[in-house]
Amino acid sequence: MFNGKILVKTRTMVPGSHRMESYQDTWQDSIDIAYDGELTSEVCTAIIEAFKKSRFMGKAQSGYGALRWSNGDTIIGVDKVKRQLILGSSMSLCD
Repeated sequence: MFNGKILVKTRTMVPGSHRMESYQDTWQDSIDIAYDGELTSEVCTAIIEAFKKSRFMGKAQSGYGALRWSNGDTIIGVDKVKRQLILGSSMSLCD
């Protein structure tokens, strides 16, 4: 619809965002966006919805019998200046 791309191969951890908490590691990931136009709120909403529906959105896993498991991705928003989609990621740890 907007002729842009979410460049999923550019997904990287945001430097300085990793935190080790009691039973969970959390961090932020960024994914570059290729779009020539202005990132209006309508375009940002479309980017977020497209990523939610994609197979690249990390899903929560079951912790049953696991030592570590993913809690899935959460979408924090779009950084309009850097033209990046920002995600929140976390991994739970068994004691």
